[in-house]
Amino acid sequence: QLDGDTLRVDAPHAALLAQLQRDLASTNPLSLSELIVSTERDFLATHTHSTTGRHYAYAWGLAYYLMFEKQLLSPESLATLCAPTDKLKVERIEGLIGKPLREFELEWRAAMLSLSAP
Repeated sequence: QLDGDTLRVDAPHAALLAQLQRDLASTNPLSLSELIVSTERDFLATHTHSTTGRHYAYAWGLAYYLMFEKQLLSPESLATLCAPTDKLKVERIEGLIGKPLREFELEWRAAMLSLSAP
């Protein structure tokens, strides 16, 4: 985000935040477990695939929260998340966040819904 003549990487992206907040407040929000097990196809835009923006907004929101609110993303933690392992994707994330995903998701949703863009 540009704030005057300053680039702010810590400021929420207004359009993505608004899209995420609308979806989180909807009757059928995407769960973090669905996001985490999604594939690259879920992020590719095609004429028959309308969830691309939705997945991207959720991924942005999760990355933003882990990076700026929880300060859990680092080169080391990313290397651990991406290292070859027999652990499932959800187990890897739970190792990073230190709690069950369902518990973390409640905190994340509340934080995303209360977040405002500059």
